[in-house]
Amino acid sequence: MKQTWQMLLRIAVFQCVVALLGALILLALMRKDAAVAFLVGGSTVLFSTLGAAVLGLRHAASPLDSLAKVLSATITKWLLVLLVMYLAVARWQLPALALLLGLVAAHLSAIFVGLRQRRY
Repeated sequence: MKQTWQMLLRIAVFQCVVALLGALILLALMRKDAAVAFLVGGSTVLFSTLGAAVLGLRHAASPLDSLAKVLSATITKWLLVLLVMYLAVARWQLPALALLLGLVAAHLSAIFVGLRQRRY
């Protein structure tokens, strides 16, 4: 269980770094609204991943209970992502492309960390 939390921490750090770097690059290009959208997209993935991990990694009494926890965590994560996407585009009028780039970049960083994990 300790290795799972260590990997989760690595994923969270990578997602935070990717979101901040992308936002800084867009800010350097004088695209303030795109930088905010990229940061919102990246941080949404970060917090939804952490929330899903907390929900899904709790102790389960049976395999069916474990499956139910993982499914509920995944559904909760994607509902949160969709809610923030709606709010960012429809309510806050942020650029959709930068928001999607932030979401994709943060997800790709999680995949990158997972692929770099040592196999035992």
